[in-house]
Amino acid sequence: MKTEFANRNETRVEPQGGWSRRQFIQISSAVAGGATVLGTGAAAIGVPTGQHAPDPQVGGIKILRSACMMCNAGCGIQVKVQNGIAIKIDGNPYCPQSNEYASAGKDVVESDLAPTALGTLCARGQAGLKTLYDPLRLQHPLKRMGQRGAGQWQTISWDQAIAEICYGGQLPEGPFEGLAAIRSTAPISAAESKYMDEAPSTGFGPRSNQLVMVSGRNQNSDLTKRFMDAFGSINHLDHTSICNAAYKTGGYHTFTNPKKAKGTYNFKPILENATYVVLFGTNPVEANVPTNTFGRLVASMVKNGGKIVVVDPRFSNTAAKAHRWVPIKPGYEGAFAFGMMRWLIDNGKIDVDFLTRPHEDAAKKVINGKQHYSWSDATYLIDTAKHVRLDSAQAGVLWANLTMAAGKAETVLTVTSTAGFPSKGTLKIGSELITYTGKTDTTFTGLGRGASGTTAADAALDAQISIPWMVISGGQAVPYNTVDQADLEFVGKVNNIDCETSFSMLADEVSLKTVDEYETLCGLEVGTIATVSSEFASAKAPVADMYRGAQSTTNGYYNCRAIFLLNGLMGNVDRIGGFAMGPRFNGAEPARPVTTSTSGVKLDRGKTKYAGTKPKPTRQWYPIAEVGITQEILPSAKIGYPYAIKALMTFTHNSAQTIPFPQSQVAALVDTKAIPLHICSTIFMDETAALADYVLPDGMYLEKWASPMAGYPTIHTKASTIRRPVVGTFDPITKHYIPAFPDTMLFDDVLIRIAVELGLPNFGLNGAGAGKDIFTAWQYYNLFFSGGDYTQGLDEKADYMRMGGKRQNPAEIADPANPAFALNRYGDRVDIFYEKAAASKNALTGKYFSGVPIFEEPGIAMDGTKLVPPAGYDLTLITFKRGWHTQSRTSSNEWLAEIERANRLWINSVDAKARGITNGDRVRVSTPAHTTGEVGRAYVTEEIRPGVVGVSAHFGRREAGSKQHMADGQPMPHNANIGGGLSANHLMWPEPAFPDLCLTDAASGMAAFLSPSVKVEKL
Repeated sequence: MKTEFANRNETRVEPQGGWSRRQFIQISSAVAGGATVLGTGAAAIGVPTGQHAPDPQVGGIKILRSACMMCNAGCGIQVKVQNGIAIKIDGNPYCPQSNEYASAGKDVVESDLAPTALGTLCARGQAGLKTLYDPLRLQHPLKRMGQRGAGQWQTISWDQAIAEICYGGQLPEGPFEGLAAIRSTAPISAAESKYMDEAPSTGFGPRSNQLVMVSGRNQNSDLTKRFMDAFGSINHLDHTSICNAAYKTGGYHTFTNPKKAKGTYNFKPILENATYVVLFGTNPVEANVPTNTFGRLVASMVKNGGKIVVVDPRFSNTAAKAHRWVPIKPGYEGAFAFGMMRWLIDNGKIDVDFLTRPHEDAAKKVINGKQHYSWSDATYLIDTAKHVRLDSAQAGVLWANLTMAAGKAETVLTVTSTAGFPSKGTLKIGSELITYTGKTDTTFTGLGRGASGTTAADAALDAQISIPWMVISGGQAVPYNTVDQADLEFVGKVNNIDCETSFSMLADEVSLKTVDEYETLCGLEVGTIATVSSEFASAKAPVADMYRGAQSTTNGYYNCRAIFLLNGLMGNVDRIGGFAMGPRFNGAEPARPVTTSTSGVKLDRGKTKYAGTKPKPTRQWYPIAEVGITQEILPSAKIGYPYAIKALMTFTHNSAQTIPFPQSQVAALVDTKAIPLHICSTIFMDETAALADYVLPDGMYLEKWASPMAGYPTIHTKASTIRRPVVGTFDPITKHYIPAFPDTMLFDDVLIRIAVELGLPNFGLNGAGAGKDIFTAWQYYNLFFSGGDYTQGLDEKADYMRMGGKRQNPAEIADPANPAFALNRYGDRVDIFYEKAAASKNALTGKYFSGVPIFEEPGIAMDGTKLVPPAGYDLTLITFKRGWHTQSRTSSNEWLAEIERANRLWINSVDAKARGITNGDRVRVSTPAHTTGEVGRAYVTEEIRPGVVGVSAHFGRREAGSKQHMADGQPMPHNANIGGGLSANHLMWPEPAFPDLCLTDAASGMAAFLSPSVKVEKL
C-alpha cells in the first residue's frame, strides 16, 4: 500500500503488518491478549478523565508512573493503562523535570499536588507508545543462518539461545566456544596476543577478559558490572566516548573533588536565577538534558530579562531565544573562551577573593564581607620543570620521616615529629595523598588513604611525609592550609626550584594571543569577544555552559577545561544563578557474598597508561581519559589488539551506526575470525544486530526496572525518578516478568539466567546473602532499591512508587541558611592545574599533555598530524540534534517521522550559490574516505555560517527495520521509509595513522563528530 502525502514530495510505503496511529488501540489490544497486567492486586493509582489528569472515580484506567527513555533525560512520566494496554503517556506532575511546583515540606508527598495536576512531556516522550507496540519490534530470539549481514535467521527458543551461548554451538562457519569455555583464570598468553611486548609487567590479565560487553544508555550498569565481575572479565565497556568524554574528563580534571577522592562533572547553570548565560555549542531548547525542562527554563529566563549568548555555527532554536548569536568557526570554542579569559584578566574582572582562598576553612570564613563554599588551587605552586605541584619538603619548609614501615591500609602513621603540621589536612607520602583529621606529637590519626584519587601504597621506614601543596604569602612559601588567602600570581624560585602558581601558568597560556587574535581564529568580527566578556563580567549572575559542539572535536578536552574555568575565574560555583550540581536519591548494589575482582588491560585502553617494553605502541592508549574509548573496541578486536577476543555482547549499543566513521565498525563486526561470537540484545533489528550471531529481543523502557534516574544537574534539588514496567505480566509468587510481546525477555533476566546457568557467584540462590535470591530482574532491583533511599523496595504500596520517585522540595534551590548559595553544593576544590595530565604522555607522539588548558587548533590527529583537506573538500561539516528525535534511534518511530521523515543539508546561501544549489535540490556530500557520499536535499539558509554545512544526526539508517530480513524462510516486517536522509556519521573522517578509527581527541578519547571538510555537489 502506498500513501500519498498532501504538499509533500514523498511516498510512504506502509510496513508489512503495519498500522496507522488511528489503528493503534485495536492493534495494541491484540498484542496484550488480555493478559494479567503488572500491578494487579495493588491499589489503583488513579484514572483519567478524557485527556486530563487522573480521576479515581472514572473509568477503569490505571495511572502508572515511571521514567521515560525516548531520550536520555529520564523525565518522569505517567502512563494511562486500560485493560493491560498503555494508551497514553503524559508528564508526571511530581517530577520537577515535567512540572514546576513547591511542596509543603522538605520532601515531596502525594498530597502536595491536586489530582488534576499535569506535567509536560515532549513529542519524543509521547511517541513512546509507538515504540512499545511497533510491529517492527523483534519478538523472538534469532540465530544467524547465513553470512553476517545476509539477513538470514532462524527463530529459536530462549532455552536453546542460553544453552548455546553458555556451552557453544554451531554457526555457518563452524563450531564456536561458549562462555563457559571462555571463562578462565589462566593468563592471556602469546597464543591469544601478538603484542605481548606491549603488555605491562603484570600482563593483559586472565583469559576471561576475552568476553567483552559493550552497552549504551542501559541504566542497569550495576547489574551488568556485577555479571562481568562475576565472570572475571575487565571488559565491561560503555558508550561514553561517543557521548560526553571530553565534557566528563574536562569536568573531572577541573572539579577534582579531593574531599571525596572522586572528580565530578555534573554541573549546570541555575537558570532560575542566572542573568547572563553563554552557551558554547549546545542547544538546550532541543538537545540538552532534559530538553523538556531546559526549554521552559530558557523561556522563563528570557521573559524575566535574562540574556543568553549562543556560540554556535548554526542558528538553533536556542539561538532564536538568545540576546546574541555568535556564529563561530567549528572547533574554536576554546579560542573564544581563551579570549574571554584574556579580557577578564586584563580588565581585572575575575573573582580574586575566591581564587586566593586555598582551602576549605578559608573559603567558608567571612572575610571583608565575602565567603564561599568551594575554593581553588589558583595559588598552589607548580614546579615548572617537572610540572608537578611543589610540596613542603621540596620547598625546604616542612617534613617528617616515618619511624615505622607503613602498610597501605595503615590507619595511624608514626613519625619523627608533627611539629608545624596543621591539626588536620592532607599529607603526601611518595605519590600518595592522605587526609588526616588529628595528630599527637608523633602520630597522624584519622587517615583517609589514597585521597584525591591517588593509590594507597606501602611505605618504608624513614619515608618522608610532607604537605602536598605550597603557596606564597608575604613573599614566603608556606603550606597551603596555614593561610586564609595567598598570592594569586608568582613566578620565581622557591628553594632554587623554578615555580609558578597555577593561575600564573594559565595566565601565561591565555596571554599568548591577544583578544583580537582569538577573534580572528574564531572567524568573528573585531569586538565580539570583548563585548560578550564585558556583558558577562557586569552581569549579576553570569555563567558559562557547553556541550556537544564544543566537546565533540579533536581538541574537545582543552575546550571543555577552558569553558569550565570561565566559571572558576568568576567564582560562581555553588552560587545562586551560577554553576551548581544536582544530587539524587539512589539505590545500592545488593551485597556480594563472594568477593570478585578483575584485572588486566581493557580492550579499549581507556584510563590506562602504556607500560609495554616496545618503545611505541601499535595503537593509542588513553591515560588521562576518564571513560572507556568506545570507537576503539571493534577496530582493536579486528586486529586482536592488545589481545584477541572470543565473544562480544552488545546491549543498547549500535556501533555500526552511531559511532563516527562506522564503516570501520562494520568491517570488524563482519569478521567472524576476529569476533567469533556476537550476542546482541536489542528491540529492533538495528545495524549492529544485523551483524550478530544471536539477536535477543529485549524489553523496551516501558517494560523495565532500572536504577533510579537522576534529574541531571538542570534540576538542582535532590530528586530521582523510578523506572518500572507499566505493561506486561508479573507473577507475584515467582517474581517473573513477561513483557507485552511474550517471547521477549529483559536483558537483565537474560544475564541472570546465564549467570545462574554458569554458576557465577553472587547470583541465584542466596545471591545477595542468606535468604536474598537473585533469579529475576525484580528480585535484583527490589534489593537494589531497598538497599538505598527506597527502603520499601518495589512495594507497589510505597508512596514513592505511586509518585514515581523521591524528591526534595523542587522550589528550594537556595540554602535557607545562606540564600546566596545553592542548597546542594559541590563544596570542594576547583582546579586550574591537573597534575596527572601534566605527568602523562601521548603514547604516539611522546609529548606530555598540559596540566592547564591550552589553545589547540581543531583537526589535529592523535599522532600530531595537521589534517589538510584535498582540493574541492572545502566545507566543514557539523552535526546537530532536533527536539523531536534522539541520536538515530528514534528515526524508526513513525509518529516522530510524521514531524520529520528525513534530514536536509543546511548550507549558507553564499556557498549554495557558488555551487548552483537552490533550496530543495538533491545534493551529494562526500569525503575523501567516503567518496560515494550521502545523498539528500539542500536547505539553503542564512542560519548557518558560510563555509559550514550541517546535518541533523538522526537519519540515514541502513537497518532498523528498513531492510528485508528473513526468519525461518519467511519475510520479517520492514519499512523502507526508515532509511531516509543523510547519515552524518558516515561522513566523518578517520585518523590518518589509523584508517579504521574515527578522528579522536587524544586526551579524553572523545570521538569527533565534526568533519574537517566535505565536498558538496548538486545532482
